[in-house]
Amino acid sequence: MLSDRETTLDALGFHPYVGSLYNVIVSPGITPFTIGIYGKWGTGKTSLMKMLQEKLDKEKKIETVWFNAWKFEKEKDMWVALIQTLLNEIEVKDESKIEEARRIIKKLRYGINWIQMAGFVTSIALQRPDFHKLSEALDSNLRSRIESIYDFEKEFEKLVELSGVNLLVVFIDDLDRCKKDATLNILEVIKLFLYSKKCVYILGLDHEKICKAIESKFPEDVAEEYLDKIVQLPFFIPRVKFENMRKFLRFLVISQYMDNEKDVKDLTEKIHTHMEDEFDLEVMKNNVIKMDKKRLEEYRDIIEQQGIIIEENDYNPRKIKKFLNTYFLRCHLKRNLESKLKNELKNEYIVKFLLLQLKYKDFHRNLERYPILLEKIQSLTSLKEEERKKELESSDLLKIHFEDRKLVEFLVRMEFNDVNPRPYLLLSETGVSSILNINEIDILGELLSGDSVRISNAIDKFSQLGEEKKEYFIKMILQDTRDTIRNNAMDIVSTIGAFVVVPLVNLLERTDNDDLKLVISDALGKIGDKAVDPLIDLLERTDNDDLRLTILEVLMKNKAVDPLIGLLERTDNDDLRLTILEVLMKNKAVDPLIDLLQKTDNDDLRRSVSDALGKIGDKAVDPLIDLLKKTDNDDLRRSVSDALGKIGSEKAIDLLIKALATAQDGSVRLKAADALGKIGDKAVDPLIDLLERTDNDDLRRRILEALSETGDPKAVNPLIDLLERTDNDDLRVIISKALGQIRDPKAVNPLIDLLEKTAHDPLRRSVSDALGKIGDKAVDPLIDLLQKTDNDDLRRSVSDALGKIGDKAVDPLIDLLQKTDNDDLRRSVSDALGKIGDKAVDPLIDLLQKTYDSDLTRNILNALENIGDKAVDPLVILLKRTNDDSLRWIISYALGNIGNPKAVDPLKTLLEKTKSNDVRLRIVEALGKIGDSKAVDPLINYLEKTKNDDLKLRILNALENIGDKAVDPLVILLEKTDNDYLRRSISETLGKIGASAVDPLINYLEKTKSNDVRLRIVKALGKIGDSKAVDPLIDLLEKTSSDNVRVGISLALGKIGDPRAVDSLIDLLQRTGDDDMRRSISDTLGKIGASAVDPLIDLLQRTEDIYVKWVISYVLGKIGDSRAVDPLIDLLEKTSSDDVRLRTIDALGEIGDPRAVDPLINYLEKTENDDLKLRILNAFENIGDKAIDPLVTLLERTDDDFTKRAIKKSLDKLDHLLRL
Repeated sequence: MLSDRETTLDALGFHPYVGSLYNVIVSPGITPFTIGIYGKWGTGKTSLMKMLQEKLDKEKKIETVWFNAWKFEKEKDMWVALIQTLLNEIEVKDESKIEEARRIIKKLRYGINWIQMAGFVTSIALQRPDFHKLSEALDSNLRSRIESIYDFEKEFEKLVELSGVNLLVVFIDDLDRCKKDATLNILEVIKLFLYSKKCVYILGLDHEKICKAIESKFPEDVAEEYLDKIVQLPFFIPRVKFENMRKFLRFLVISQYMDNEKDVKDLTEKIHTHMEDEFDLEVMKNNVIKMDKKRLEEYRDIIEQQGIIIEENDYNPRKIKKFLNTYFLRCHLKRNLESKLKNELKNEYIVKFLLLQLKYKDFHRNLERYPILLEKIQSLTSLKEEERKKELESSDLLKIHFEDRKLVEFLVRMEFNDVNPRPYLLLSETGVSSILNINEIDILGELLSGDSVRISNAIDKFSQLGEEKKEYFIKMILQDTRDTIRNNAMDIVSTIGAFVVVPLVNLLERTDNDDLKLVISDALGKIGDKAVDPLIDLLERTDNDDLRLTILEVLMKNKAVDPLIGLLERTDNDDLRLTILEVLMKNKAVDPLIDLLQKTDNDDLRRSVSDALGKIGDKAVDPLIDLLKKTDNDDLRRSVSDALGKIGSEKAIDLLIKALATAQDGSVRLKAADALGKIGDKAVDPLIDLLERTDNDDLRRRILEALSETGDPKAVNPLIDLLERTDNDDLRVIISKALGQIRDPKAVNPLIDLLEKTAHDPLRRSVSDALGKIGDKAVDPLIDLLQKTDNDDLRRSVSDALGKIGDKAVDPLIDLLQKTDNDDLRRSVSDALGKIGDKAVDPLIDLLQKTYDSDLTRNILNALENIGDKAVDPLVILLKRTNDDSLRWIISYALGNIGNPKAVDPLKTLLEKTKSNDVRLRIVEALGKIGDSKAVDPLINYLEKTKNDDLKLRILNALENIGDKAVDPLVILLEKTDNDYLRRSISETLGKIGASAVDPLINYLEKTKSNDVRLRIVKALGKIGDSKAVDPLIDLLEKTSSDNVRVGISLALGKIGDPRAVDSLIDLLQRTGDDDMRRSISDTLGKIGASAVDPLIDLLQRTEDIYVKWVISYVLGKIGDSRAVDPLIDLLEKTSSDDVRLRTIDALGEIGDPRAVDPLINYLEKTENDDLKLRILNAFENIGDKAIDPLVTLLERTDDDFTKRAIKKSLDKLDHLLRL
């Protein structure tokens, strides 16, 4: 095999590049310097760098260090690993300098730890890389850190000086394979710390990948600029010329056959000089290396296909190596499988199929399943257009691949003519190279040899393999499904015997190849009993339905019924149980199922088994009847009855009647009745006979259910008789249900009588349902009843029955609708017509056009709305046809209530056409109810041009109902219009639409220059209250000079209540002199609450502005957070403003914290300002009982009459409050 590692052997002609880069590196005065070696995966970046390192290592005063970044990718900070590697590799040979070098290394290692703790590299790497601007923006603390980083750089430079080398060349490879953050950190470390004047850095990178890594952290337009600041010399590895790649290919093939490393090295030196002569096929035998016939054939077939091999592998050296390794492995496998494949394989086709697999993986996968696909595709190229079209229509798979023009061109170019793909597909099995080694391929060859001695020897080796390898072997043996080979494969599998069962079962579980499944099934069938347990185990754990069926078929071939019954008993997997039962049904396994039915006490299993026996049919009848005769177990009776009911055999009637009559368990009766009902008319007489004999209500109920199920008219008279005799409503419900099922008109009058008399809701529903099923014969009696009753519940039941009868009831109902002026009756009729549905539409539409009666019109509309979508088309046709505005108004109203989008276009047209304002208003309302986005543009257009404020509001309501689709047009109109009323209304509507309006509003907020528009948008965002609006609002707050907009923003931020707004609001509070603005800000901060407290306290302690102090005291009082107490007490003692004192005292009272008592008492005692005294005492009233003792003490010692009176009043209030 060819090594995939980098090499210093120059088989690609890199020596000119190595020489040029070497000359750049050793040029005087060039350092510090960074070179980027750019190339895609597999283009030879690492090999070129290794060759360059080898050349530099020959120089005494040059030291090289190699750092493979990918090996350290899992380190927390990969840049630390780079610096540690350099510190470990730099060698100081001068003994007088060793101690100083150790001191520097120790200092540098400490510096690494400090930088790592500070997270500085990551933070710098995540900034936009404009280092001059960055340093200007740093605060003094961070600038001092950067000074320490400069120290690190100087110390590193000293260490390089002490080493005594002229140049330190650091190779960093595989950087582009690392995570993006780690890659950028390495680049930053080189830039920030390691730029010594004696250092050269050589980076191996995929240019495209590294740019994407940079773009993921910075804007797209700086990626190239960023890289240029770090890499002074970019070197893009040129695509290898075809001539050099051809030489490289031949060199790789020949080196495969060389054992001596020196010969390979000599061959490399010749490669770029005498190539044509040395590697010519005719002189290969003697001049370069001796090769046997097989190797010569392999070499020849590679050389003959060299052009396409190079091209299809993208001129990529590593891809070509990988291709050749796979080719050599398949050639080896071919030699081992010759006996099975009968020398059918040619090396040239191994190359072609390998290329096919490489470039067209989907086609190759399908070819593995359908080998005829290759022949089909090729034959299509020679067919006439019509024939080809017909052929393609017959197969979607064929069509998909033939439409891939590159694939078809490739197949034609490769000339796959008359080749059988099967043996090549066997070789191209994707797992060969990764699963089997050379020795294992030999075992496979022996198994397939047909020689009994070789097979016996191979079986012994096979038994010692792991399960995965065994499974793979089996797959290889069974893959070719042609009959002759398949029969041989069966013989091999049978010979291997027990060793192969588990691998076969595992392979059956994993493969999705239907042909292979079939072969595995046959193989397991041949093995017999030994395959049963593993198959049962697989059956139990898989949830793949197709696999279950395959396993069950194998088990039935092996007559493994007992293990299946055992699995049925223990599994609780319903899907598995169902699948097993289906197979047992298919195989008519009655006796085992009957046995299982008798011994199980699992209800779910009983149900499943009885269902299976029912589906087996006549063959199960006698065993079931026999079991029903013997058992008195109600659970078993229930299951047997269920099965017999499903079969429907008349033989079982007597036993089922007996079970129905004698069973104590209601569920047994239920099943027996159900079975008799399914048997049908033959069961009617015995059931009626039993019905007349029994007075047991539960038994009667079951008999009636059975008679209902049979639907036989012979049961009608006995049922009517029982209906009239019984006063049991539950029984009546069942009888009426049975009569409805039978559908005999004789039952109409008794049912109408019962409907009129009963007040029992379930019975009314049942009778109504029965009459609906009987149909047109029930219409007239129901209409009569509808007219004469004034009972609302009865009306509902009658209209329900008429609705179920359908079109036969339409004309009588329409006639009644026109004749009556009874609103309740009209409502019931329209309700019935609505239930009938589309059959009632045309008569209702006709009546709608004729009537001028508003009440009748309303009821017609109710009926049409109940009908719903089926009424839309007729209503639309009428809407287009009529010129009557009142009728248009009515239709628009109905279409809006139905809400079908089909009505949108006709309503839009009418909106433009009508002159009636009432009709317009109704259309707008209808479009809003429908809520279809198609209505947005016409509504917006009308909104813009109408001067009717009522219509504007209706349109905005409609757009609000439509929702997010209306947002963009509304925002555009908001910016376009200069009508204040319209702007205000639009912003209110956008606020009502809610969250979906936020992003468009923010977008327009950032774009618009109109302060009025801004103010409307801000109000809408405040109404919505979505926190996404906070940052844009803060941004506008800081930029705008409009006081109105600022006030609006502060109000909106208050409604949103997001803490992020606090800093900006406090900043504005300091800057503004506008009283309205300050009031608005203070209200907003008060609403935001606790998160505003600390910033407000900070400003209170910094500001000298008396009014700002007043506002802050006010806000802190409203918030009521105890954190504000100490700062407010401090302010009370220091301020010289009486207004601020008063406001501070009020705030302390509002907070109500006892800590304020002593400072307030002190101030109360010393102040002569009566107004301040009263405010302090008001504050005490808020603070509560903690203020009482200090106030009593002050009362005793003060001489001031006003203070005494005020304290007494406060104490009275506090005492009253405490009592309350």
